[in-house]
Amino acid sequence: MRFLVRMTRDREDALDLFQETFLRAYRAYPDLDSEAGLRPWLFKIAANLCRNRARDRARHSRVIARDADADALDAVAS
Repeated sequence: MRFLVRMTRDREDALDLFQETFLRAYRAYPDLDSEAGLRPWLFKIAANLCRNRARDRARHSRVIARDADADALDAVAS
């Protein structure tokens, strides 16, 4: 949990990602390589989820910014 709070800097996001990490780990546990440690595997899942959330938020904010720019241009053209 501390890792996720540090990565996201938001306790609510960290809680969501914490839950998602363990849900994904539970689903994929049968495929876990016994020589690979459980702890590094969980951290890898958590880190990937953090990256995915950051990427999705960046993508979403660009779409909103483009829409706002288009609205501003329409207002000027009118």
